[in-house]
Amino acid sequence: MAIDVGPYLDPATTAVLVVETQARLVDPENPRIPGLAKSAIEMDLVGHIAKVNAAARSVGAQIIFINNSWRNDGLGRPTNDLIRGRESGGEWSGGLGPVAPGLDPQEKDIIIQRELGLTSFASSPLDNYLRNLGIKSVVIMGMSANLAVLGTTIEATNAGYKCAVISDCIAGDPPEYVPYLLKYTIRNIALVTTSDVVIDHWASLT
Repeated sequence: MAIDVGPYLDPATTAVLVVETQARLVDPENPRIPGLAKSAIEMDLVGHIAKVNAAARSVGAQIIFINNSWRNDGLGRPTNDLIRGRESGGEWSGGLGPVAPGLDPQEKDIIIQRELGLTSFASSPLDNYLRNLGIKSVVIMGMSANLAVLGTTIEATNAGYKCAVISDCIAGDPPEYVPYLLKYTIRNIALVTTSDVVIDHWASLT
């Protein structure tokens, strides 16, 4: 039986979270994580997210970009996670850059720059923004499905928000891992849906 997406997508109480979809992660020439960049480019992640964002703006849903950005000198950089050195072949500096080209944040969008941790809620004011805006549901898109998307979904659920994860708007490495993650993990804590379903629902409201 099809799940009613309406309770997850009320524009007045829904925020669209664009997780770490940043220039240096989707750079085809010098990507920070090559496999993740390849996956995102091949599935046209930016294009899919841009369409959802346009639909969200048309009904007045809040869009929030959460960017991973840390100090250029590395001061205070966490040393207990392995992803930076393993995937990049050395130390990273300055974060993952601005929002990816093609997403083009608008005046009413919120951009959160977070320095530490692996998920959108870690060391960021995201929860404060959501509560101050009266948000009850979040639509989650971005990268990577392996870490930031999964962790953000769990944390949002723990914090009491309804979560919808858009299956064709998240990228992982390797890409064949993503369907298993959605089927065996994320669907137990969030609504898994597609961009077409979300866009069509919001179109029906206008």
